[in-house]
Amino acid sequence: MLRLELSESWAEVHAPGGRVLRYVAGEPPKRRPYIHPISLPGGPAMTADRPEDHVHHHGLWVAHHRVDSGGRIDDFYLERGPEGEIVHRAYEDVVQEGERVGFGAVHHWVAPDGFVPLEDRWDVQVGQYETGDVFIDFTLELRATGGAVRLHTTNEGALPLIRVARWMSADAGGIITNSRGATKEWMTFGRRAEWVDCSAPDEQGVWQGLTIFDHPANPSFPAPWFTRDYGPFGPGPNCFDGDLVIAPWLPLLLRYRIVVHRGDVKQAGIQRRWQAYYAAALRGRPASEG
Repeated sequence: MLRLELSESWAEVHAPGGRVLRYVAGEPPKRRPYIHPISLPGGPAMTADRPEDHVHHHGLWVAHHRVDSGGRIDDFYLERGPEGEIVHRAYEDVVQEGERVGFGAVHHWVAPDGFVPLEDRWDVQVGQYETGDVFIDFTLELRATGGAVRLHTTNEGALPLIRVARWMSADAGGIITNSRGATKEWMTFGRRAEWVDCSAPDEQGVWQGLTIFDHPANPSFPAPWFTRDYGPFGPGPNCFDGDLVIAPWLPLLLRYRIVVHRGDVKQAGIQRRWQAYYAAALRGRPASEG
């Protein structure tokens, strides 16, 4: 049984054994909502918040560097000057107890002069596999609030990205693996795959990790991936496939599953879990097998 605790500024999901995630609505000097930490119940944080090398990285986050609205370009990615902010406005569709819990969160992308080119909505649904591992079904819907919005091609975009904790990074002994069997940054960066995983041994030598599944209905499926040995990873269609245009009448909808697991890729049965997720997605049903 899962439990969601909710306040105006944060939301936490707890499982038997401990917290598994915390959503932060945004607090100075951070300029956007994010999810951190993510962990197995009672386990160490698998994500990093505001690391020294990239202070604009926050666990699991959504942001973009070059948001073009009719020729004006605003930055909603960096945090070093007069950039725009992504502002939490409201929760929706809250489920606070059960086998699956979750919430929707509405955000406005507010430029320094108050202009709002985009509104987004996150849908965050959390469940557990029979093994006790956790899955997070994350849906991102981006809506242009006026005219069409162009998200220019850039490597400074998170739709979303995850920044793993230092101990999980490939630089510190972790392993990046994709669904095609490739490992390490140089073999996974920009390569298309159905999923990408980052796993590592914790201080006690126990392996655990995070996997992101790409949903088959996403526009660039299977996505090219942004992967770095120092920590960030996530789907990168806007980095590798060109500009994304969001028309006022057609929101951009992106869906992913994040699997928080014990063991390495093989021990966690990630490929089997992906196959169950893929089959359920084609049927239009949530997958919790495995």
